[in-house]
Amino acid sequence: YGDATSSTEVVLAGDSHAAQWFPALQKIATERKWKLTNLTKSSCPATTLETMRNGKFDSSCAIWQVKVLNLITAHKPALVILSNFTEYQYPLKSSTNSYAKTWVTGEMNFISETHSKILYIEDTTKPTSQVTDFSLARSETTLLTRKALTTLSDIHYLDLTSWLCARKCSNTFEGFNTYRDTTHISVATSLNLAKRLEAVIPL
Repeated sequence: YGDATSSTEVVLAGDSHAAQWFPALQKIATERKWKLTNLTKSSCPATTLETMRNGKFDSSCAIWQVKVLNLITAHKPALVILSNFTEYQYPLKSSTNSYAKTWVTGEMNFISETHSKILYIEDTTKPTSQVTDFSLARSETTLLTRKALTTLSDIHYLDLTSWLCARKCSNTFEGFNTYRDTTHISVATSLNLAKRLEAVIPL
């Protein structure tokens, strides 16, 4: 997407909570004349963790994770933008630690295997009400991921909680629905945050 002939390639990778940023990033890539490669897969996080689906090992996700890393390594993009659904716990094939600690280990392993400059977008808040404003709450996984990744100098970590929430989180943003379902921001919200996102992309 964007300018397919550009020498500046940006890769977006992750599950559907990465894909929710595609409208904003496509707009930015078009305006900045970047090549945007979209490597997202619903219910499949960009980590080295093996997940389960319907009680069975999700081999499709595992294969996808390897192919994403192979493609990133081959393309050597100027930037990899990662985001995943950390306000949720994926069923894991195996875990020897707490879920949050296991997640962070898998995330850091994935990042190290990209050998790329990383912008990690923290997961958006999960609404507790679809009707009224709701209190800000963050999962242990989100908080531990933030703590781990913000200590690494080669990762640009974007905590955008204040973009959508102050003391309360609202279900309306710039006159539109903030969310399109129970967890994903709407296309309108993504597009309305494009300028703010563009300003913090390290390119």
